[in-house]
Amino acid sequence: MLSALLRVFFLRCSRSKIIESIVKKTPLARNISRRFIAGETKEDAISVVQRIFQDGRRATLDYLGEEALTKQEAFSAVCEYIKLLDVVGQRLLYTSVSIKLTSIGLAISERLCNDYVDLIAKKACALKIPLEVDMEGSKYKDQTIAVFCRLKDKFPTLKARIAIQGYLRSTPSDIRELAQRCANIRLVKGAYDESNEVAIRDKKNIQEQCIEIMEKLLPGSPYILSYSYLALGSHDPVLIKWLIDAIKKRDMPKYSCEFQMLYGVREDEQIRLTRDGWNVRVYVPYGNKWFPYFMRRMAERPANVCFVIRAIINSLTKTNSPV
Repeated sequence: MLSALLRVFFLRCSRSKIIESIVKKTPLARNISRRFIAGETKEDAISVVQRIFQDGRRATLDYLGEEALTKQEAFSAVCEYIKLLDVVGQRLLYTSVSIKLTSIGLAISERLCNDYVDLIAKKACALKIPLEVDMEGSKYKDQTIAVFCRLKDKFPTLKARIAIQGYLRSTPSDIRELAQRCANIRLVKGAYDESNEVAIRDKKNIQEQCIEIMEKLLPGSPYILSYSYLALGSHDPVLIKWLIDAIKKRDMPKYSCEFQMLYGVREDEQIRLTRDGWNVRVYVPYGNKWFPYFMRRMAERPANVCFVIRAIINSLTKTNSPV
């Protein structure tokens, strides 16, 4: 019950501009956020990625921002994505770049978003850098799938993957459409505050639906018409174990799938999986619009909240310590 209340609390905080303004002015909050966010600049993020590469993990870079409400704001995000792709290409980093479509105009119009995502895709194709299309709140779900499918058709050489949220009730039907288009999929549980009509709320039922989806995305399923590369974006040990067992049972090589985890969360598990021979990709976010992302990380796992509380106590202890 407490974890459910905390989840609702943090998800609602993530949408509050007043709370965001207060928190972002607090040095302690900014310091704590660095546990989950690489920093505010591309250089901060690249430094984190280079450290991640040292033990064999891969990475995807995410410029934080969502729901741009003006064309100028959206174009500014496009420019940042293009600069990021240039940096990744110049340094020959084995990484992908994640994009949030609302940050490049989807909240304004789908047409504008298509124009802007084409600019990013052309650059990504030229540099042969994969793109990850993030999934946001359910009100943008259908548009996000439409933009992704159009992108896949228009740029056949582009390596692109779309995130799909396992807790949405519509996901099984969406998976059927995407799998038949041979789309590469990143399956995540979902981290937005959705109604009971739109999303499954019970943890066990979410796990069950995620497992059903993974079954449909592995070879042998009638959904799969061609090669499809599944990425599981989750820290849930139940889902991780299920996918490992499923890959072994089908006698598939370990590189047939990928485990994706968040920067700052369960790093020991990331390294363990990597040492066991599995592909592990770390989602590395950066940027000054970190507050909504940070709040959703607090909502996802009680352990994250405990980390923040310990950091606050440690800070207060140091502040009050005699000199």
